[in-house]
Amino acid sequence: MKLYICLILTFLIFGSFTGGVPGKTQIMWLTDNKGKKIRKEQKTQLNMQGDMVKVVEYTAGEKPFERKYEYTYKQGRKIKQAELIPDGKTHEYKLREYTNYSYDKHGRLVKEVSYDSKNTQQDKKVYSYKGESKNKQQLESYTGKETEPFMKEVYTYYADGLLKNMVQYAAGSWNMTENFKYDANKNLIYKDAEVDGGVGVVKYYYIYKNNLLVKDVVKVPDTGTEYHIYEYLP
Repeated sequence: MKLYICLILTFLIFGSFTGGVPGKTQIMWLTDNKGKKIRKEQKTQLNMQGDMVKVVEYTAGEKPFERKYEYTYKQGRKIKQAELIPDGKTHEYKLREYTNYSYDKHGRLVKEVSYDSKNTQQDKKVYSYKGESKNKQQLESYTGKETEPFMKEVYTYYADGLLKNMVQYAAGSWNMTENFKYDANKNLIYKDAEVDGGVGVVKYYYIYKNNLLVKDVVKVPDTGTEYHIYEYLP
């Protein structure tokens, strides 16, 4: 579970998730090695800005977990995100938390601060850059109003600006490493991840058709291989 939490954090930084299409809904299916569907795993809807507006996660034997997101934009930049979840009684959605985004004079994201529904600060993320580069060089994450970060991530890039590597530290010690590779169209085609105390290096392979993600293969040491296919709705 620790590994997947870390992976989700990285996707929130560098993109909502792999292979999304603005204005469309992506459905991810778990399949066997021949492509036969076993069960639906996730449904993700994006707005025209490429931000997630609705996510439904499906787990075998459990009720689907659903979240909705609302955004405020200013001069083309996202300045606020609100996460809403079903209240379980009235079939309406209630606020779970919201996040405010701050930018520097170059238009680069420099800070995210999240609050719960009672306006209590939950966490803060601070990004730093090298010179006038638009690529994030480092992330520091803080819990509540703490002044010392509990986690730090350092990023390196290929010459074309695509993310090459991420190294994560927790409490000053190495916690996780991710490596990324792309095709000629800048689609992510390979990623590996290793976390401290984990199962080893987990490898992800992504397959595209007409630059649209249609399949992935996940190889986990001593556990086996998972297969997914992707479908898209308007």
